[in-house]
Amino acid sequence: MTRGKIAGLFDNPFSPGYGRQPPYLAGRKEERYRIFEQVGATANSEIVSRDVVIYGPRGSGKTSLLRAIEETLSNPGFNVTLELMTATDLKSAEDARRELIGVLGQSLWEALKPSEWGLDWRGMQAKWQRGEISRNEVRKGLVAKCKSSPLILLIDEAHLMAPSACRELLNEILTIRGRGGPAIVVLAGKPQLAELGDIAQVSFLERGEVMSLDLLDEQSAGDAVRIPLECAGIKISNNALVKIVRDTQGYPQFLQLWGSRLWKLASEQRRSELTEADVDCLDDEMRNTREEVYLGRFAAWKTENRELLTVIAKQLLQRGWIGQPALEEMVQEALENQGRDGRECGEILNQMVESDFLWRPKGQAKMLPALPSFVSFVVEQERIKFREREP
Repeated sequence: MTRGKIAGLFDNPFSPGYGRQPPYLAGRKEERYRIFEQVGATANSEIVSRDVVIYGPRGSGKTSLLRAIEETLSNPGFNVTLELMTATDLKSAEDARRELIGVLGQSLWEALKPSEWGLDWRGMQAKWQRGEISRNEVRKGLVAKCKSSPLILLIDEAHLMAPSACRELLNEILTIRGRGGPAIVVLAGKPQLAELGDIAQVSFLERGEVMSLDLLDEQSAGDAVRIPLECAGIKISNNALVKIVRDTQGYPQFLQLWGSRLWKLASEQRRSELTEADVDCLDDEMRNTREEVYLGRFAAWKTENRELLTVIAKQLLQRGWIGQPALEEMVQEALENQGRDGRECGEILNQMVESDFLWRPKGQAKMLPALPSFVSFVVEQERIKFREREP
């Protein structure tokens, strides 16, 4: 066993938790290239034709990509108007307009010639809301501001946007670009985001740079654990990494949980090397941690729906992964067997996506597991329940 001087417990480089920035953004090279191709061009005052749409299950790295953009463009070398926000406040078209003005703030106010109105930019915003300033006048200000400092708007949890807010925001950005103002929106959200365009009657899936975030490949998954540990002065054996990658199946959130626990072990024991035996020692603890995540998802289902979900999970393990039409038929049949209304099918399918049971990545014909091993976990819950009933 090798011992060395290891950092204190408060220096843990890993960030397990949804929406938190990992110490090292592993993989996603193609996605980052495609994002910065559009965002970088906008930052250089070019007019792009595509906004960016990123969707994927919880814990897949969407927020991390947004923060990577923010970190890069916060460099003093870029003259941009940059804003990272969540979509929770975008509940109407009026909210979208207010956010656009709020992001540009005092600079927009100056572009709109305040001497003509004799009020500050917040007052101007209120006047616009009352219809005392025309949309065209505000657009002129927006375009002028974007020409002097390109607008890059990063919206997290974008699937929560109201359709009217989504439509208003994207159409306004499109209009600004049409008038020569460099501007772009980057939307990131859960898989439901892929459906928001149709609901909002905007064709961002056709006119946008769209990408979905799947599980990390083996090399990237290993790097997500190995590189932060090495930066902290801790080496980990290849055999140990292979076991972790296999256990997590490349799910970024589980990789962060493993990395955090391994770092804590090395720190507590003042060690600078970790081996396969350390991973084996922590295996039961990490399985319990992972199952707590599964239990949280499963508990969100009503009792009758849990029974239905178990039926679907069993069939999926037997038949393999299937397309959405076949899944709909499977759910319809399960509902009928429970004596329930088949019109509940849409609600059930939505909850499957919301709870990370299944989702459909871009370009895939089949619905696939969003959270590794969750389908198997659901089936196992029935077995545990049955064993508990045995005398």
